[in-house]
Amino acid sequence: MISPNFAISSSGYLGPGSIYDIIHKIGKPVSVKKGQTIIKEGAYSNFFIYIEQGIFKTVAKVDERPFILSFTFKDDIDCCARALLSGLPNSVTIEAVVDSEILVCKMQDFESVACKGDYHGIINNLLVYYLGFMERRLVEAISLNAEQAYHKLLQEHPDKMKQLPLSHVAGYLGITVERLSRIRKKLFGAHLYN
Repeated sequence: MISPNFAISSSGYLGPGSIYDIIHKIGKPVSVKKGQTIIKEGAYSNFFIYIEQGIFKTVAKVDERPFILSFTFKDDIDCCARALLSGLPNSVTIEAVVDSEILVCKMQDFESVACKGDYHGIINNLLVYYLGFMERRLVEAISLNAEQAYHKLLQEHPDKMKQLPLSHVAGYLGITVERLSRIRKKLFGAHLYN
């Protein structure tokens, strides 16, 4: 699982009142440099981001060791959903993998522009989709070894995998770069390194 791949710009209705329309009405354009943190663990956030161009990684720390939970790409929405909707501090850090262009959308603005019924429906749909994504990520984490997980990533997201540094892919898989290199060599043979 690489990203929720919500792809809101291609998800059907884009007219007035659609999530795409609301985001473009309230979103403030921001350029984000590679390595820049947009959401920091422990801080409070009152916004979500819509990625117009670029890639972000979501990182959680366990005993100060970072683990990459997911990557998000163009047309994805990203935030620490639990924190945003509960008012609690962020439990993850979200950082740009490459120079990126985003729209920063304050939740208060989103709520005021969407009519009440639409707001709750949109939030509900996003949360259901996100929970399904996290459930699949959890199942993959406990059912696949690193080689199987890497092979699955390559099959499901070949273009996105090419955009990611190997160190990030290794972090997502929970292995070292050296172990990932051995897996890649086994899968692709020596021609990969020529």
